[in-house]
Amino acid sequence: MKRHNLCAYWPARKELIQNCADRLGRFLTALSSCDPVFYDWYKQGTSRRKALQTKFDFRNEVQILDLLEHGKHRKDIGKKVIEELGYSIGLWNGGKSIKMVGLSVTCGLYSTVAGLGGNCLILDLPEDLGDLQQSERMAAVLTTVATSWEPDWAGVFSVDAMNTRDYNAAVPFVDWMLYVSHKLAPAPLTVESSQAINGIGTLIVVEQSAEAGEIAGHLERVKAVEFALGLRS
Repeated sequence: MKRHNLCAYWPARKELIQNCADRLGRFLTALSSCDPVFYDWYKQGTSRRKALQTKFDFRNEVQILDLLEHGKHRKDIGKKVIEELGYSIGLWNGGKSIKMVGLSVTCGLYSTVAGLGGNCLILDLPEDLGDLQQSERMAAVLTTVATSWEPDWAGVFSVDAMNTRDYNAAVPFVDWMLYVSHKLAPAPLTVESSQAINGIGTLIVVEQSAEAGEIAGHLERVKAVEFALGLRS
């Protein structure tokens, strides 16, 4: 079994803590309906035992706001909040070994200082994907990310593909499946297995299997999508 990540990226976007809380709550609620592995979440701790004592209720607005409040960035001296860096939070599902899922989100960051990157969501998917190996199930997860956070792009790819190809968060990375906003692809894409997502962008399922890199012709289909997106000439 290979590890897969779901990553989403969007540039500087100033948002109030309430807006980020609404997005996070909506996202986790919708995500929980995609697969049982996303039912439960815990705050991160110094040990597994301690972390399992801090279950996070994503349907409780007070807990969501508290999580984001503690996720504010502060100066080392004086602990003054650096508002333009937004909020950074981390959660995990409490799963053991091959069923473990990690989630990290940076939202509300609006600084344009070079080198800071931008807002992002990283979902470390379980090694044993279970029913999420079905492209329809994983596409539902990717759609949930797209509609909840409205990123410029988001994708599901194997860690192997990230390590062996030129992964760069600044541009869409094509592997198993990909979402691109209308900002990046304003015209209809002439690629197979693409569909519009709620008027905000397009979802492209490059392969019907999680083992995308093992399928004959995969790199050719990757290149075709990259060409359609203007990522290669």
